[in-house]
Amino acid sequence: MALRINSNTTALNAHSNLVKNESRLSSSIERLSSGLRINRASDDAAGLTISEKLRTQVRGLQRAQLNVQDGISLIQTAEGAMSEVTSMLQRMRELALQSANDTLTTTDRLEIQKEIAELKEDIDRISYDTEFNTKKLLDGTGTAVVSTSDPKNIDAIVTDQVLTFSDFSVAVWIKSEYVAGEGQKTYYGSPEQQRSAIFLKTDGSIADDTTMLMSISNFVDNNGNFILENAQTLYIQGDNSQGSLEVSKGLTLAQLNDRIKGAMTKDQLGHGLNFEGSESVLSTGGERAGQITVTSGRNGVLGRVSFTGSEDLVKALGFEVVTEPEDPIYSVAVTNIGVPYGERQTLTTQVSGHRVGGLIEGIELAFEPPQVAHVESTPAVLGITIG
Repeated sequence: MALRINSNTTALNAHSNLVKNESRLSSSIERLSSGLRINRASDDAAGLTISEKLRTQVRGLQRAQLNVQDGISLIQTAEGAMSEVTSMLQRMRELALQSANDTLTTTDRLEIQKEIAELKEDIDRISYDTEFNTKKLLDGTGTAVVSTSDPKNIDAIVTDQVLTFSDFSVAVWIKSEYVAGEGQKTYYGSPEQQRSAIFLKTDGSIADDTTMLMSISNFVDNNGNFILENAQTLYIQGDNSQGSLEVSKGLTLAQLNDRIKGAMTKDQLGHGLNFEGSESVLSTGGERAGQITVTSGRNGVLGRVSFTGSEDLVKALGFEVVTEPEDPIYSVAVTNIGVPYGERQTLTTQVSGHRVGGLIEGIELAFEPPQVAHVESTPAVLGITIG
């Protein structure tokens, strides 16, 4: 018996062509929807490699563009803050020029000084608070690798010698070394020293510690008026803090000297400068007789002080700087203690400021300078551990 297989070849061909067309339609729709000619290796194996490289470059450029936009935003934030600071500095200069006007009274100048003090506080606030994405912009943390107020003592900076990824021991001490002809020398620095005018009695003789201010000719102005008929306030400023004292005609020169010294150190209520070790000495004999010599209790430029008050009072006291301050020189050493003992490294540098970088990767070290008194003592070592 013969077998016969009936096959609808036409229908099979039609179905095969339909499947191919559906596949092509699907591919076309995918390309139209994605906007890409090559979506998978089956589209173009060789072209896929090229397209992926180009796609990676495009994404990198897009990210770079976003990074630039972030950088522009950061700069605009800093620029806005700097514009405000510039406006405040311009105002301070304007006030300084205004105070030189001889038509102003002492009270007018005191009010001008108050506004200048407020502007200074605003500038400090802006420098501390200005930030972008919690990153401080104007507080000094973005300074150079090594920051120092005395760069002449730094011979070289090696930026590639930094310690990374460890626990660190940081030691800060006052530099000490042997100097030929001088022996062991420790760089404590030196304090600022100011000296007053010579106080003379109204009879022309030199005032002593018991002389009352009402009997001192320095407190009589060019018109013959005694400037202390009403008590006045003298301000002593230094290192962003301020002390004050009342100057009245009933004070003796010794009492005035004691009040100046008290205003430079904090009392029990926390008033005054925190310049412990400050000295104010009234000389009653010798070539400095009748003068008050004020010596800051802090070495270096942070120990500078200024006397402000009414023009007549400041002129009568006549304080002038006779010894410029000199900053201590600090040695800073960093050791990576988070590795075995034999693999530890110690990097050391010397700075006159209180901020140093380039020792630990990505970290800038800032330390509060100790209040080095003007008397020489064994330099203490400040030590911390960073984990």
